[in-house]
Amino acid sequence: RCLSDWSSDVCSSDLWRLDDGEFFAVDQTFMGMRLTELAEQSLKTKAFHGAYEEFREARQDLLAGDTKGCISNAQKAFESALKTLLGTDRGNASNLIRQFVADGHVNDLPTEFKTSFGEQVLMSVPTMGNRLGRHGQGAAVINVPAAYAQLTLEMAAAYLNFLVNLRPPDPQPAVESTEISDDDIPF
Repeated sequence: RCLSDWSSDVCSSDLWRLDDGEFFAVDQTFMGMRLTELAEQSLKTKAFHGAYEEFREARQDLLAGDTKGCISNAQKAFESALKTLLGTDRGNASNLIRQFVADGHVNDLPTEFKTSFGEQVLMSVPTMGNRLGRHGQGAAVINVPAAYAQLTLEMAAAYLNFLVNLRPPDPQPAVESTEISDDDIPF
């Protein structure tokens, strides 16, 4: 059933959003943009400085059509976020993910799934980076279609949001209590 007579392709099954007086579809493009914007914003506000810069570069690379650069920087951002969370400045993705699991960051998962979560789920961004963006391509030039760069960027965004949310909030400074006596009141 259509929501309006003015367009036959605006149907109740479509999701729409109103922003500044304009309607736009909440589709794959919107969701991908929103996911990456949230990741960038979270990295900045939670002080994941290295990951923030690399993720911004990945987004800029995608916009510029540099698919390999996008994938490479998305992987770097993911590794930098892991390093920040783990408090280290060393290690490749595989070692960082193993440490992440060993340090108990996924203890809320069933025991038999923890290792698989690290090796299969979290390794997806590093796998894309290693195969399509970061290592020498050999004799044949590898042309990476934009869809794979977009996929890697959005996977990295989802994982970055996940990692940032695991970081405990910074403790709030104690506020000094200042008592006011009746003698301090001027009237």
